[in-house]
Amino acid sequence: MPSKRFDDWLTGTMQAEPQKRNQRLCNWDLVPAARIADLRKEHLLPLMVVVGSAEKERASRVFYEEVFMDSASVSSWRLG
Repeated sequence: MPSKRFDDWLTGTMQAEPQKRNQRLCNWDLVPAARIADLRKEHLLPLMVVVGSAEKERASRVFYEEVFMDSASVSSWRLG
């Protein structure tokens, strides 16, 4: 499932050290699963704003669900 593959990449990205996390987020569109999952930048802009404002804070996932008969995955993250 492409969205699960992208979510797995995002999990690794969000749990990385802040500097590496920022580098990986800047290159999100190079992740093959991003395009396969039909992800557009407006889906990630709110996350990037939060990451930018809490740049040195550690991230933790607060929500995860597979939806639409397991064809998509959704995560929510908290920084700080």
